[in-house]
Amino acid sequence: MKILVTGANGMLGTNLIKELITRRKEIVAFDITANRSSIIDQCSIEFIQGSILKEKDIKRAIKGCEVVIHIAALVKTWPSRSSDFKDINVRGTQKLLKAALKEGVKKIIYVGSSSSFDFGDRKHPGTEKKPFGGYHYGLDYIDSKYHAQTIVLDMVKNTEIEGLVINPTFMIGPYDSGPGSGQLILSFNEGDLKFMPPGGKNFVDVRDVANAIANAIELGTTGECYIAGHENLTYSEFFGKASKALGRKPYGITLSGFLIKSVGALSSLIAPLFGKKPLLSYPVAKISCDKQYFSPEKAVKELNMPQTPIEIAIKDAMDWFNEHGYCKKCEQPKAVKVKKERILESI
Repeated sequence: MKILVTGANGMLGTNLIKELITRRKEIVAFDITANRSSIIDQCSIEFIQGSILKEKDIKRAIKGCEVVIHIAALVKTWPSRSSDFKDINVRGTQKLLKAALKEGVKKIIYVGSSSSFDFGDRKHPGTEKKPFGGYHYGLDYIDSKYHAQTIVLDMVKNTEIEGLVINPTFMIGPYDSGPGSGQLILSFNEGDLKFMPPGGKNFVDVRDVANAIANAIELGTTGECYIAGHENLTYSEFFGKASKALGRKPYGITLSGFLIKSVGALSSLIAPLFGKKPLLSYPVAKISCDKQYFSPEKAVKELNMPQTPIEIAIKDAMDWFNEHGYCKKCEQPKAVKVKKERILESI
């Protein structure tokens, strides 16, 4: 079975490829960046550099593949509105689906976002049955991921291709070369987090998500969505776990939602005047004040998704950062630092 993985150089893509290798799958790695991840290099996997917006690149990558796992996306929160999100996350997905139909692909696994469903509280966390509620944040990233998800589900409903959607929550773990979510851990480790917002998230080990995706090649129900998450934690609780995992004293004051949102609003107004990204944008401020809790029960039950303790994900993420010289307080920092810009079309 030949499997195409888009967004192969990102954190999830790299961990997924590593998981698929252990299952002896034939893999085609597709990414817009020329620099291959260490896993791709070490295992001599077929790698195709190309854009999800160029039909000739997609055609070259998808040829002969039976399964397509679509991870590639534009992931950022500033600017909050940009046509790039529609181009890459929506139009790119449409182009890939068109090529899949033409090539005779048997199954599509689309990696969306838990933000495509409304969240809940601890007693009644968000599930796949909740409607989309992320529109009120005013982020084209969230809106575009939901739009792409509806396109995938519509195609699966109206064609012979099987397909389903995996909706990860906030992923933590190794191979976060951006860094993306791992910036939280780096900031905590380096003592930069003096304050924290009152909200929370559902946190998950990225390797558990990779495992669920790999299982979805054989398991899961076509046309269904699966929230791939684990622990619902406030930011205070998350950093409490981080302090234990990393052997650092817990610190930081939880600020009020009003203050966080006020700072976000002011920062969003001032930053463009100086041509800079705001330290905290208003949409991100609003998100950080909400307790975005979800239930992974469906993915655990139907996709046999593991539930690794978040402490392990935090420790392994920091070990990887340490090994690659990402932080000031690493035990053995490298002389050459890996480029830290966020990679387009990767998660």
